[in-house]
Amino acid sequence: MRESGLKVCSYGETDNPDYTIALVGGSHSGHWFPAIEQFAKDLKLQIDVYNKDACRFSTSDFNGLLSDTCIEWNSLVIEPLLENPPDLIFTPATIGNGANVPRGYIEMWEKFEGITTIFAIRDTPRMEENIPLCVELNGPEYCNVPRTAGLAEVPPWEVTNGIPENVYFADLSKYFCDEETCYSVIGNVLVYRDSHHISNLYSMTLAEPLKEEIIKSLKLLEE
Repeated sequence: MRESGLKVCSYGETDNPDYTIALVGGSHSGHWFPAIEQFAKDLKLQIDVYNKDACRFSTSDFNGLLSDTCIEWNSLVIEPLLENPPDLIFTPATIGNGANVPRGYIEMWEKFEGITTIFAIRDTPRMEENIPLCVELNGPEYCNVPRTAGLAEVPPWEVTNGIPENVYFADLSKYFCDEETCYSVIGNVLVYRDSHHISNLYSMTLAEPLKEEIIKSLKLLEE
């Protein structure tokens, strides 16, 4: 998180992949890795992990929120992705319950227009408590939040202008929230490992719906 430079690690089908997915960004990209890993062999996917915690794949520093090493990382990550483009760049589409797609995200996606597809996944709802601790102390029903607190009412890309043509949006929020509530525990599994990162086990339970979205996006490449 604090170090300079760029590190890349490859997983899944690394010998003879049919497709390559670059998992790019910070921890809100990384927490989807356990889900993708579940079906990587089935789809013959190579997963290239370009991960820097506490960083975002963006041209903006979000008013000084991102560190100098994150800004440097964003300048370094572009070249290898352009030199050897993956089939998909998997990265968050939104931040929490924000109503719009951040402009810094869009500007980064534009750099890959006509080169590769951006698989932009809606961010997970933000909870009000550290979920494992809250559930331990109070029980799950006391740790849920209203859907209106966890998610924007309208998917942000539907009300954001200037989104490039190379973006495929995926929205798995129905696996976190129903029409009224975003849940801390689903199917007897803790959804979060803190207040906003998916637990490894819950990420793994989302492998099938995520796989369906990945297949849809890859079929678009073949059209």
